[in-house]
Amino acid sequence: MILITNPEVDALTRYLSVWSEKLKKECKNIQGIFHLKGKRVNRRQIESILVKKSVKVILLNGHGSDKSIYGDNYEALIDKDNVELLFNKVAHALSCNTAKTLGPLAMKKGAKGYVGYDEKFVAFLQEDKISNPLKDDTAALFLNPAFIAPKALINGKTPEEAVRLAKNEYNRSIRKALTSDIQSDNDQFVSWLMWDRNHLKSC
Repeated sequence: MILITNPEVDALTRYLSVWSEKLKKECKNIQGIFHLKGKRVNRRQIESILVKKSVKVILLNGHGSDKSIYGDNYEALIDKDNVELLFNKVAHALSCNTAKTLGPLAMKKGAKGYVGYDEKFVAFLQEDKISNPLKDDTAALFLNPAFIAPKALINGKTPEEAVRLAKNEYNRSIRKALTSDIQSDNDQFVSWLMWDRNHLKSC
């Protein structure tokens, strides 16, 4: 079973939720995807599922810090007090900072793998596309590569392979940004794509 969490507390987390739905469609042959969204993304629900269900891969999307990842209303979902729930599971966190401290702690507690960012995760959005995230070409530069690693994990790749594939996709986004009309609007895109690529890691 695969567990996906998508709190929807702001524009970016709503984008991640839409991209997660896209991911599910691309992995439609995978059986047993359990998807929590919005207010259902809370600590009680997560702990119940991880205790009662045979979850193999958990995809955590949302805001985070070096020591926890957050759900609805910025409640800590996974932190030092319950990280052992990731025992024998592979986790991917699309959030800021969690691979700095939480990821290594998860591995110490017996997780099979942990993929995340050890610094801030950055994505730019187009304000006129907020209501239709999949039409946002700027967001796609960041989110298409960001979702390669979770897709790879769902398809049975190792954490190390997932990171490698994602970094390859970041490189493609960088090349696209360098040659795109979008790039002329904001010359920070390339440097921030490189930032995300360089701070994605397998713990």
